[in-house]
Amino acid sequence: MHVSLHPRNRKDKKPTYQQLLEADVVISDLGTMVWEAWALGKTLIFPDWIIKERMLKHKKNSAEWRIFAEDYGLHASSIEHMKDLIAESPAMDTRTKEFFEYYLDPKYLGCSGKRIADLLLALDK
Repeated sequence: MHVSLHPRNRKDKKPTYQQLLEADVVISDLGTMVWEAWALGKTLIFPDWIIKERMLKHKKNSAEWRIFAEDYGLHASSIEHMKDLIAESPAMDTRTKEFFEYYLDPKYLGCSGKRIADLLLALDK
């Protein structure tokens, strides 16, 4: 098993790339790791017993709030439940896939940087 700490908790502060590509399961709370893991088709588990209450109080109406309020993805209610989810490593359900694709349209996977650059160049005209 490999563990990859958040860059702010590492001495070298380097972002997580290779570890994410090699991961079978990603455990995260919010932020870019959620979206990167989903874009790569990784099994993603949210530690609800640690973060859900805070997310529902402080991130109202954000995409992350919806993940927790509407239970998109896999949500562990305890460390034991998380172990079970890791062992099962189920695929993303259709409901969660549709939610994810609403925010990150699959037709732009792998080419979104070029699309953004083209849009920025168009603004300069």
